[in-house]
Formats: sequence, C-alpha cells, structure tokens
Amino acid sequence: MTLLRDPTHAAPDRWLELPERERVRWGDVVWASTDLDPDDQARMGKHMIVWGPVQSVVRGKEVFLNFFDRRGAVILDEECQAAVQQRVEQLGIDWAEGWVDGWGVIVYGVTRPLKNGTRVSIRPKDPRWVAVRRIPGSSRP
Repeated sequence: MTLLRDPTHAAPDRWLELPERERVRWGDVVWASTDLDPDDQARMGKHMIVWGPVQSVVRGKEVFLNFFDRRGAVILDEECQAAVQQRVEQLGIDWAEGWVDGWGVIVYGVTRPLKNGTRVSIRPKDPRWVAVRRIPGSSRP
C-alpha cells in the first residue's frame, strides 16, 4: 500500500471532513509516525491519520503498537484490541514475541502526548479505524 511508503502522493488540494476541525486539507491530516511531536499543540488532541512501520507490540490492559522510531504508539483499548487481533491472526502476523517485522499500521484517531511527554499516542475509537498492512518491498513473507 503506497500510503505506508509515502502519503505525499495525495493531491494537495484534496479535502477531508473531520469532527472537530470541519474541512481540512489532506496534507494537514495524513502524516508519518516520524513526524509525531508532542510539543506540536496544533496537532495534539486532533483527529489524524498516522502511518508507519510497527516496531513492537507491548501487551497489557491496553495494547501498544509502537512505531519504528518509538516517537509514538497506537493504543488499542480492550474493545478495539479484540477486533484488530482477529484481523492480525487472519493475516498470519505473530505478535507473541512482541516484535513485528515488515508490517505497518495506518490508524485514524485522536493524538495525545503520552505520560512521559516525549512521545505521542494515537487512540482509535473504532477497530475499523486501524489497518494493518504488509509494507511494500518488505523482504519477509
């Protein structure tokens, strides 16, 4: 999926409707996990589409899908987790060891700083807002 490689191919004049922001340009909504910045107040507490490779999976009451450079994490609550886990199993991804190689995530959710203040979380309210996909060109099957 090209969005996992580079979302900038989208037409800059494309618009999206978001709950608290009304109409916004595509480029202001879709951004890479490497661009996550908890100090960017204009993007915190907003609905965003964030994409990037998953580095690890940390399980607990909530599941954390940590992005590659660990600047942020997708946080799945229990309700979301069950549906996403079912899809992950259908895709044949093994999250048991906590390490994910060659897979990425695209998620639509609200961005918030994590407790330590140096990273960002994005929390989807609905499991349909999470897409797990093979990264194009990944060497692993």
